[in-house]
Amino acid sequence: MESLDKFLSNADEIALDFSEWAKECCRFARQQEEAGDYEAARRIMSPFWQEVGTRPRLEGLSEAAQAEVLLRSGALSGWLGSANRVAGSQEIAKDLISESLALFNRLGLPDKVGEARLALALCYWRE
Repeated sequence: MESLDKFLSNADEIALDFSEWAKECCRFARQQEEAGDYEAARRIMSPFWQEVGTRPRLEGLSEAAQAEVLLRSGALSGWLGSANRVAGSQEIAKDLISESLALFNRLGLPDKVGEARLALALCYWRE
């Protein structure tokens, strides 16, 4: 798995538009999330999302990138909120993930719809 330092040090070399960069941040944050390093994932998402309870910044992003950022910030809100016992974090997470789910549905991305449904199910399980 790519290290956070390597990812950040290569950022200048990657010629991506803003939406593609956001999706790449989401991809790498998901890797960190799957490894259980939720704080590293949060730091990776920091250009778009800061912490549980805040809405991610979506301005200037394509709908697909918005959906990705909503999904990652929602999933991380659920994990971090659970770990840190943040009241209402699962509701916040469910709202963000549900918004991403609607976008993925509208965009016709069934794999992403499934990923969002799984993240949503985890929020209900954690409650």
